[in-house]
Amino acid sequence: MTTTTPPSTTTSRITPTTDTAQPIHVGICVDQTTDTRVIDDLCDTTDSRYAPFWYRHADALVYPAVGAAVVLAAGTFLRPSGTAVHDRGVPTSGGTIQRGVLGKGRPGTGGVGS
Repeated sequence: MTTTTPPSTTTSRITPTTDTAQPIHVGICVDQTTDTRVIDDLCDTTDSRYAPFWYRHADALVYPAVGAAVVLAAGTFLRPSGTAVHDRGVPTSGGTIQRGVLGKGRPGTGGVGS
C-alpha cells in the first residue's frame, strides 16, 4: 500500500508576483531599521523590521545590491495598485534589469547576466 503525503503550504506576507512580461513596479526586501536591502526571503518572515519596497521600474534605474543602502525617495513601502507588480526578481548583486526580463542584467551594466 502506498501512502501520499499531502503537500505542505506556507503562509507568505508577500503577495504573489504577477506573470506580466512588462514590470511597472519591482520589489525588493528592506531592513527598515538600517534602510538596507536584504534577501527577499526575509520579507516572508514574521519579523516586522523587514518590509517589501517597490521601485517604479525605469530602464536607467540601478537597483541596490543586498547589503547596500536603499534610496527611499526612489520608491515606496506601499504596494502599488495594478497588475504589473513584481515582488521579486531583482538581482541580489544589484545592477539594472531589462524591461520584461526580470532577474537578468542589461549587458555592460554590471547586473546579473552581464
